[in-house]
Amino acid sequence: ISYILGKYDLIFPIDRKLFQVYVLKYSVLFFMNFIFYYFTYSLVNLKINYQFFLILFSKFLILNLLSQLVINKTFFRSNQNSKIWLAFINDDEKKELDNYVKRQNNTCRQKINLFHFKNIKKHDVKKFEGLIVDLDLIKKNKDYEKYINKNKKLIFFSTLDWCNYYLEFLPVSLLNKYCHKIQFLKKNKSKYYFLFKKFGDIFISTLLIIVTSPLMFLVCILIKIEDGGPILYSQKRTGLNLKIFKIYKFRSMKVDAEDFGIQWSTRRDPRITKVGKFIRLTRIDELPQLISVIKGEMSLIGPRPERPEINESLFKETEFFKYRYLIKPGLSGWAQVNYNYAASKEESIKKLGYDMYYLKNCSFLLDILIIFKTMKLILNLKGALPN
Repeated sequence: ISYILGKYDLIFPIDRKLFQVYVLKYSVLFFMNFIFYYFTYSLVNLKINYQFFLILFSKFLILNLLSQLVINKTFFRSNQNSKIWLAFINDDEKKELDNYVKRQNNTCRQKINLFHFKNIKKHDVKKFEGLIVDLDLIKKNKDYEKYINKNKKLIFFSTLDWCNYYLEFLPVSLLNKYCHKIQFLKKNKSKYYFLFKKFGDIFISTLLIIVTSPLMFLVCILIKIEDGGPILYSQKRTGLNLKIFKIYKFRSMKVDAEDFGIQWSTRRDPRITKVGKFIRLTRIDELPQLISVIKGEMSLIGPRPERPEINESLFKETEFFKYRYLIKPGLSGWAQVNYNYAASKEESIKKLGYDMYYLKNCSFLLDILIIFKTMKLILNLKGALPN
């Protein structure tokens, strides 16, 4: 619950507004603990000691707030919690990695700093965590050979492996460059993983449909009241092995939204209805897709399925966009919880790097992490609209 409410987020210098957000989040945490406490005691017919509860959780609330403020103000803002890497890569790759590292540093407590090998004489070699190397570049560079002979104990990573391990992201430009060396994109995962995942998809989807059925019924009424149009709408999407299937969503746009053809959505899209804005923000519009999960066309976790028309243009940009469909598309995925809503072809290509990371590293634990991150985004009303 603390993670979902954002307790462990990277916290910037405390101001009045942020403190108010703290209080609100911890108040929600306080209320949820009260509900748990109340129903647990009711189930076993124990008398509820309200005085004990108020003292205990008031201390909990105050101590959590104070500890969070102190910890973030001291340790997590310190420069000591950073890793410094020396990059033996070309200038273009260095600039590209700098952009990804900057994005990573804005969301993670452990900072990463990159130094270019051209500036090696200006820095103490002992402080480097390791080396990021371009295997083609180092063959032509004598400085690299000298540096290796002096520092044999350092960790060495190829650029692509370093991105996978430290950024949890695989840049498409590097995939294009090193595509002949990539063997991980084959479907070599354990059959038990996919079997367990299929069972989990059916069980959790069925449970979610039952639990959210009153909410979905209410949304149906509100959509009908607003403009009298259809409640659901369907779209063709690309699934496993490029097979086309239909998904269903609660209609969040006006009936004539695509009379002039397919368009990328924008943050203040005039085509979105009032009810549609709310159900998009809370992801309620995605709930009918649980039927596709039960049918086996989708999974709860995986790359988001794109429309065939959009896929055609993206396939021309990079062949790796087809690799997304080596596994079932999902309701949520590593790209959805790590990158903003893609509202253009360029953003879709950037987002592809996260899908490639998932394809390489998909596992039961990673799927659980994505579920928690998805819950956090939904409850904090983030990631559902374009920037």
